[in-house]
Amino acid sequence: MESDYKIVRELGTGAFGTVYLIKHKTEPEWFALKTVDLSRADSKERASAEREANLMRELDHDHVVRYVASTFNGSTLFIFTEYCEGGDLSHFLEDSNGKLPEDLIVCWVYQTASALAYLHQMKILHRDLKPQNIYLTAEGDIKLGDLGIARVLDKGMGMALTMAGTPFYMSPEIFQMKGYDHKTDIWSFGCVVYEIAAGEHAFSAPDMSCLVFAIVSGKVPLIHTSYSDGLRQLVKSMMDKDPDERPSAEQLLDRRPVKEFGNNTQSPMIIMKKFKFRTKWGTHDSSVDVSKMFTTAELNPPPCFGEHDIRIPKDSLLLHRKRLGRPSPSDISETVKANKYLPAMRVKEEAIELNLKEDPSHAAVMESVMRGLMGVMVDSQDRTLKASAILPALDIDRTGGQGSSTEKGLQHSIFTALRNIRSKTRPMENPTYVPFETIDAEFILNQIQVLQT
Repeated sequence: MESDYKIVRELGTGAFGTVYLIKHKTEPEWFALKTVDLSRADSKERASAEREANLMRELDHDHVVRYVASTFNGSTLFIFTEYCEGGDLSHFLEDSNGKLPEDLIVCWVYQTASALAYLHQMKILHRDLKPQNIYLTAEGDIKLGDLGIARVLDKGMGMALTMAGTPFYMSPEIFQMKGYDHKTDIWSFGCVVYEIAAGEHAFSAPDMSCLVFAIVSGKVPLIHTSYSDGLRQLVKSMMDKDPDERPSAEQLLDRRPVKEFGNNTQSPMIIMKKFKFRTKWGTHDSSVDVSKMFTTAELNPPPCFGEHDIRIPKDSLLLHRKRLGRPSPSDISETVKANKYLPAMRVKEEAIELNLKEDPSHAAVMESVMRGLMGVMVDSQDRTLKASAILPALDIDRTGGQGSSTEKGLQHSIFTALRNIRSKTRPMENPTYVPFETIDAEFILNQIQVLQT
């Protein structure tokens, strides 16, 4: 039986296997396929690979790479995940010269800390946090990935004892074999933030022994004084030699300047445009050129499996699409009824403004819906709607952070969805307004059903 997906190119190799970019043969849908060769693996290595797949199955966070499915092909474990078009953070740093805007750094700290808080709440340590394992979407948003050596801490064991990670980012307690907990991720995270701001490793040495000495006994460096005292002190606290003195991921979200950013979030792309930050990232000169990435390349050496072996279970695909909020157009009613995401849509800038006068017979319904959804927002000081009160987070312009959406993005998503339905329906008779306090997801569903009759 032929597969719906084809292999586009190799993305990289790791300790266990190779990662490929695969694409649906007819639809604009692509995934990263991680192959894990278990033919020569011992029982511990096999358990590690299976643990990664089972662990990722449970994760669902805006800033953690989403797991899609895992299957076995002989002795090879296939792990399907979402593909991040922006490459990893190391690619961004390679493409960028000069000082990064502080707002961009704080944005990434906010997104990464929220992801770590989520993982730590589930008793999961990342244990290999570094730029190569921090991925970017096409819009520049953070996605934590490669949980290959992560583990769920047993309830009876608060401290892990194995040595794991990449030396440049490993915490002092790992080298001292004292045991470690979630605070080791905070140390690694601090090293990453320092590298983003300074353009170099926080700790470097000519050999391993000198590197260990520098991390365990050396002085913790500060980022340049051109950055704010708040950011400098935040990074310093993350790399405190005493893990008890480091903030947790949740505490990072509540400290300056991260807390202020969380109260008024902006997308990385907007920040870069605002500060006119020049970078090759996102252009044809980038080391990650999306247009070139989707051009089928010759695989050398060829994989040990064929395209016919690439099979993603349908139920896993359905779950993944629902998590992304991308149902087919015919599923709009069911999506609203199930209180899932409304379709995320890209539009031209000039089409964002509402024009309720263009069809008065339908304007009443749409305006009532808009007033209902945005009633909370209108009275809010920061004009941000907490989606948990009405709908889950909308994945539109990614400026609202997890669990919230900007007013313009929310307006546009609802209006576009209803407009697409309206274009195929007759005008409503005797439209009436409804108090926004009475409008909920069920009301929207009813109005869509009326429009469809």
